[in-house]
Amino acid sequence: MSTSVWTEKHEYYFSNVIKPIEEGLSRIMVGQKTVIRRVTQGFFAVGQRDFNSSGIRFLGTGHSLCEGATGTGKTVLCKAMSCLLAGKNNRVQGVPDGVPSDITGCEIILLTGDTKTVKGPIFCNVLLADEINRWPPKVQAAFNQALAEGEVTIGGETYKLNKPFFCLATQNPTEQKGTSELAEALSDRFMFGLVTQETSDNEKIAIENRTRNFNPELFKPLVNSEQINEVREFFFDEDNFYVSDEAKACCVKVMNLANHPEEYNLFTEELSLLTERLFKQSPPVNDRAMLHLVGAAMMEAAWHRRAYILPKDVYNITADVLRIRLMLEESAVFTLLGKNDQRYRTKTELREYILGSIVQKAIRS
Repeated sequence: MSTSVWTEKHEYYFSNVIKPIEEGLSRIMVGQKTVIRRVTQGFFAVGQRDFNSSGIRFLGTGHSLCEGATGTGKTVLCKAMSCLLAGKNNRVQGVPDGVPSDITGCEIILLTGDTKTVKGPIFCNVLLADEINRWPPKVQAAFNQALAEGEVTIGGETYKLNKPFFCLATQNPTEQKGTSELAEALSDRFMFGLVTQETSDNEKIAIENRTRNFNPELFKPLVNSEQINEVREFFFDEDNFYVSDEAKACCVKVMNLANHPEEYNLFTEELSLLTERLFKQSPPVNDRAMLHLVGAAMMEAAWHRRAYILPKDVYNITADVLRIRLMLEESAVFTLLGKNDQRYRTKTELREYILGSIVQKAIRS
């Protein structure tokens, strides 16, 4: 029987396993409080859900994709997360001439004629995939199976990844040279699409001070893999966390607002100027987003020490969940930016305007 009561066990897991990760990241990184919270939530949230032929259930974490200009702390955040977990952590760098085996590994032929499987960096607990949108499509495709099913195929053999497996990826804005927009199939595997913001004057000074007075004690592991798996299983169990029909309906509402804006009088001015589609995909938000919306809202509720979701939890995480999924048609972007609207002067600003409109409409309706 499902319960919505926040028990001592809920509090123990939250205070001793979940919250220390957020606090540890905040001690290492200056500013970016929203990004830090979402990355922590994604680490413990259940996003992708799957099973295989043997009937084993797979509960994927809420993989997070962080976007922002170079030098805004994206890589520092990723490295800090890997340091706070007592597990295996690897880093891969996006390059235009990369190949899939750079990520998954490969089979090699020994001098004896035998073959040997060399596992790639994806076999870890926390994977930092830096500048993921500099990789060519084939390498991006190598991530799909890993993020969706927790396994990869090398030379015809399927290998399970470590538990937990969390991918924290970064990408540069598509306005920068040498980048390309992620494939729809890959972007859909991430729970959160996050954006690092410009730091304040005081934060800039704090960054210099913290770098000059570097404290290696901050990088000691706080939790281990067993604790993380236990916490994630506990919060995902329907006996420990209640997801009402009302909460699910809120998730459906924000999906409908994105998929059918014309029915809700959204972006009417923008849509009237277009002869083509606004979004590349139709519908832009698919059913997998429902799982990510609920999983993210569960962790947002946990931050308020509740074992049940309220509508405001859904609305708080909507923009960060939909951001990675609303892929704008290039011709539509060209048309809309050409009308010199001061609300958005770049593709990134246009996307944020659309996200903000969806959230505000959802709150009012």
